[in-house]
Amino acid sequence: MHPGKRKALADDAHGRVLERLEKLKESVRARVEHAFHVVRNLFKMRKVRYRGLAKNTAQLYTLFGMANLVLVKRRLFELDTLNPSWSREKRRKRRETEQNCAFGGSGGLSEAETLSKARIHGARQPLQHSKT
Repeated sequence: MHPGKRKALADDAHGRVLERLEKLKESVRARVEHAFHVVRNLFKMRKVRYRGLAKNTAQLYTLFGMANLVLVKRRLFELDTLNPSWSREKRRKRRETEQNCAFGGSGGLSEAETLSKARIHGARQPLQHSKT
């Protein structure tokens, strides 16, 4: 709805419902347009050259997927700056847990579970020195 028509809405129940509906459409439109902004301006995808529908579609899916990641990253950084002590504490606990597992601490796991987890994550086994 154009701004002029939106201002001219009646101040009754029907007009308030229409105003609320426009507000919902506006919020959806804003979210969608942010992704288009990232694709156009950050990834420089302003024109599409003809390479076939499949290739262009695949490239656009990839770009919009990456644009979603960029937008989520921004939101996560905002949360991190809102309460840095909380995230700092969380990082410290995670680091302690990783060090505990890396230096022989099981972190509540049995030895077999620790070894299988290490193999899954590609950790090297410590060398066993034999005394001869």
